[in-house]
Amino acid sequence: MKIISATNIFRAAILTGGYSKRMGYPKHQIKMADKTWLENSILLLKNLGFDDSQIFLCGQSDSFLGPKVLIDEVKGQGPLRGVYTALQYMYSSNACTKKLSLLVIPIDMPYLNQEVLYELLQKSQEGKKITTFLARPLPAVIPINYELIQYLAKTLQSSDRRDYSLKKFYRKFSAIGIDCSELKVLRNINTISDLILDDQFYIG
Repeated sequence: MKIISATNIFRAAILTGGYSKRMGYPKHQIKMADKTWLENSILLLKNLGFDDSQIFLCGQSDSFLGPKVLIDEVKGQGPLRGVYTALQYMYSSNACTKKLSLLVIPIDMPYLNQEVLYELLQKSQEGKKITTFLARPLPAVIPINYELIQYLAKTLQSSDRRDYSLKKFYRKFSAIGIDCSELKVLRNINTISDLILDDQFYIG
């Protein structure tokens, strides 16, 4: 299953974050079978039709993997900062020469699969608005446009961390929430305890 028009319509960003205090380890380096979460995320996107030039890694990463790494200017502002970093880069560079949308996936959802992301991408084309699943703020498809970027730039200047909310951002722009056909794939793995429950994951 591939998004045939991925080259013309979408770009993709993986929010890799950095050193996770709750995990005690960089999440992107955690392994599932013989690949890291980051390697699996990149492979997932490639199986949907994206190539290295259409995938961006936001946060701490391994640059040798192929996709361009985008580093947040300010740390500690959560996924909203990563979303802004990717949108700003694509809007202000030759990476965005037409109306595109950005598929954003988090590094800590190792169960994500092609079918669920395909469903989200298809739905996003119907409304041309921010589109996400009702159960989770990520993954999401976000239009790359000036209005959204300016809102995020202003919001991220706030000293109140409550303003760094993806849900608040979505409400501002009347995002579309859809049901997910496989809720279990939206599960976050955030702590060592979560890893212990799933013995297919390991660190190192």
